[in-house]
Amino acid sequence: MKRSESQASPENSSVRRKSAASFSAMILWVMTLFKTKIQIILLQPFSEEIMILFQNLSFY
Repeated sequence: MKRSESQASPENSSVRRKSAASFSAMILWVMTLFKTKIQIILLQPFSEEIMILFQNLSFY
């Protein structure tokens, strides 16, 4: 059982990366749909991090 768990761990990490990438992409898609001044003001502190995530997504 321990061997199977160790073999499954890298697969789980790759699946988690893909799910996180799709989740951030969905957030960006929602942001493009609903561009309001209030949301832009709220997201200004996170805009740089979101752009970094978007740039990282483009490499997949």
